[in-house]
Amino acid sequence: MTERENQFDAFDEAAGEAKEQVGEDRLETISRLAHRQVELEKELEDLAEQQKRVKKELIRVAQVDLPEAMDEVGMAQLRLADGFEVDIQEGVDASINKANAGEAHAWLEEHGFGDLIKREVKANLGRENQDLARALKTFLEQEGVPYDEKEAVHPQTLKRFVREQLEKGVDIPEDLFGVFNYRKAKITPAG
Repeated sequence: MTERENQFDAFDEAAGEAKEQVGEDRLETISRLAHRQVELEKELEDLAEQQKRVKKELIRVAQVDLPEAMDEVGMAQLRLADGFEVDIQEGVDASINKANAGEAHAWLEEHGFGDLIKREVKANLGRENQDLARALKTFLEQEGVPYDEKEAVHPQTLKRFVREQLEKGVDIPEDLFGVFNYRKAKITPAG
């Protein structure tokens, strides 16, 4: 018996015990709605899995299959008989993982790009400490208030920076910035 069937049996058993205490028609409504909720939760899980699968397939078609097929015929652009245009474009992606963050941020600072790094100072204060929430990091340290500090480069900012540096021929540590070059098909509808 599946977990879902066990849930339905538990609902039915509980409903049977309560029928004598509450009107039978109300319990049937509750039972029906409970079953419907379980069905909808399962449907939502299934849709999330389907979305992951379709997204993965779309990436494969757009970044591998279609560019390779266009390469085989020696074309980077093509207008199809139905008017759609296929254009293979070059792209670059980048990301800094946690393991490389310190080293990547140091490289940015050393090479004059420290302004790409965004810093966030966050303190968890109770209502009675609202005035402290407006204070600077040094004040928090003086007061002994625990705080979290975060440094990060926004993903789109990093992507644009890496693309610009590569276009200029600047030698950047691609492993630190998780540089990934790709080709992707862009489809433009007719019209």
